[in-house]
Amino acid sequence: MKPSWKTYQQQAAEFFTTIGLSAAVEEPVQGIRVKHKVDVFVTGKVHGLDLRWVVECKQWSSNVPKEKVLALLAIVQDIGADKGILLSEVGFQSGAIKAARSTNLLLTSIADLKEDLKESMLETIISSLHWRLTKVSTRLSALHKIQKEHDYMFTPALSENAKLMCLDFAFKDALAGNFPTVYAIGPNETRVAATDFDEMVKGAGELIRHAEEYAEANAPSVDDGRSTNQRK
Repeated sequence: MKPSWKTYQQQAAEFFTTIGLSAAVEEPVQGIRVKHKVDVFVTGKVHGLDLRWVVECKQWSSNVPKEKVLALLAIVQDIGADKGILLSEVGFQSGAIKAARSTNLLLTSIADLKEDLKESMLETIISSLHWRLTKVSTRLSALHKIQKEHDYMFTPALSENAKLMCLDFAFKDALAGNFPTVYAIGPNETRVAATDFDEMVKGAGELIRHAEEYAEANAPSVDDGRSTNQRK
């Protein structure tokens, strides 16, 4: 006998708790525009990274249409969630599958979720690290321009940025499962490699965190900006 919609929600929530995440059923979540009541709201940390997932459960006897995919995508974007997951044990219409392509939505079933989620979580972790890498690299580039006015061409900010130069390639290797992968250049041009995903994430996280701390500690103040402008 097919479980009820409420039971299906509970089964989904229980799955996420078994992998160490928090899952609230029919949780009201505030978005930018409105408050949304989602079937299951999943939160937690993976490799030290915060995650927020919106899960919708469709315990239907027919395939889920495109409209439900678009509705979930709108909720995910309004909340600013890392991922949306649409669950159905029956399946999805072809239009729904096409609509979910190149988005942060996952269309699956509880039965297939474990394998799907493994790949999905890897992508979520790499996306978060890549966003932090892009952000801190931009800050270091701005610091380099400031320091270059008072220093040589190879500034401390440029040196910090250089330490991050291997990470983009390491992220691609990690997603493809290509290990070992070089994620940093150590003293005397020695290569620092990770032998698995966890090691790469830990090493990359430490490099990015160190760069973030440097950028924060050396960020120019408002007064510094005014003084620079006055000198010009």
